[in-house]
Amino acid sequence: MTFAPSADTFTDLDAPGVQSYGSDPQLVSRMALAMAEGLKSGGVAPCFGHFPGHGEKTGSTLTSLSVRRQPEEMRAHEFIPFRDAISAGADMILVSHAFVRAVGDKIPASTSPQVIKTMLRGELGFQGAVVTDSLRMPAVTGNYKKGQESVAALKAGADILLLPPDADAAFRAVKQAISTGEITMARVEDSVARILMVKIAMGWFT
Repeated sequence: MTFAPSADTFTDLDAPGVQSYGSDPQLVSRMALAMAEGLKSGGVAPCFGHFPGHGEKTGSTLTSLSVRRQPEEMRAHEFIPFRDAISAGADMILVSHAFVRAVGDKIPASTSPQVIKTMLRGELGFQGAVVTDSLRMPAVTGNYKKGQESVAALKAGADILLLPPDADAAFRAVKQAISTGEITMARVEDSVARILMVKIAMGWFT
């Protein structure tokens, strides 16, 4: 698998480190879908990023990025490539660590039920595997104790936890959360099923 294509629609194209096909969401959608198709034809599973899209923003994706958009603006702009990807059968979507202030979040999107459950799964209807961006980034480590970022991401609806800062601490924290019922086995099994569906879709079991 690979953490591409980028489905981000940027309006600030002069920003450093931009990974985007442009500021036109329809163009971004076409290019991202074409790249995803090319990856799949080569046996590589694509993962569209970085939901909910960057667009108008302040800060850095590595440290603390805030999305300066209202939900209705995002629906008309940033959501378009992701909505198209879901309609085309996307198997995986990566969620960023952006803070979506408009929905009242004071936590990264990768650990936010508002972003994953309400927006991505509820509003856009995505049923595939949700992947977090790297959990080693300061936007996450500055908000959680080691291990707790993984518990928060799972509770928010993420299925694949990318690069926890301390894998042992993450394992212990998740195991403890399951033992206390904070995270149910049914929740874990949902993630396992989604991951298996990606492998089946890619033909990796044949």
